[in-house]
Amino acid sequence: MAAERKWADFELDDDYELGDLVNTATGFETKPDEEGVKTVTTYTQTLRGETLKVTKRIKVIRKCQRINKDVYARKNIVPFGLDAADGDPSLSATTVRSHEEIIIEVPRSSKQRKFKEEEEEDDFYMGDLNPSKTSRDLRQKFRALREDDEAGAAGGDGDEETGLRSAGAGKYIPRARREGETLKDVENRRREECTIRVTNLSEDVKDEDLTELFGKIGKIDRIYLAKHKEKKCSKGFAFITYQRREDAVRAIRQLNRHGYDNLLLNVEWAKPSNRDR
Repeated sequence: MAAERKWADFELDDDYELGDLVNTATGFETKPDEEGVKTVTTYTQTLRGETLKVTKRIKVIRKCQRINKDVYARKNIVPFGLDAADGDPSLSATTVRSHEEIIIEVPRSSKQRKFKEEEEEDDFYMGDLNPSKTSRDLRQKFRALREDDEAGAAGGDGDEETGLRSAGAGKYIPRARREGETLKDVENRRREECTIRVTNLSEDVKDEDLTELFGKIGKIDRIYLAKHKEKKCSKGFAFITYQRREDAVRAIRQLNRHGYDNLLLNVEWAKPSNRDR
């Protein structure tokens, strides 16, 4: 007569082939020790009725990960609808949770929008320039500089003759224009020093609205509101040029973070243009 076998007659390691074990595992586990290793013991039965003891040593690693509060709240949403039937095996497969990590890439449209804003700033600085007139003035300026180099140190009379020759057809060009349009450079520099940039504007804002708001600070020389070509609505930013720099300083101090049309305005100095004068 065969001796009766007791439970735990067989001990299995992790790499043991369990083969025909029945899925009726019960057991216990210990708390992690100083090195973070815990012992998990389970008992299972074979098809022949033999009880096996399986001991596993598992190292517990705690990994902290910061996530958004809203993401954490969505992960812990209480099931509802068909998925709320707890314990019903027929409804266990109605909802499948995806654990795949989704990486959101910045769309190209935002980069293109930033590039268009920079183009709008260039349009502001070049808006009052006539292309044909600018080209003609540059040709006259370079012709005058070339003839000045050829004339050398000829004195005051030589300068008058150079002005007549550079003009052609008996016309005289003032020295300020022959020396690189100095007066125009000074005027452009004065405009840049008195120009502020306003952002975070609503789409419904008009030129008249900006004139009414910023005209209370001081006398305005020019207003440029960037608009969409198709919609004809505001792009959200504008340039305002005052006649006095003191008024521009007061506008920044008083209207920056000012509430306007349910938005907070950002008022700052406009960046100087990089175009060649």
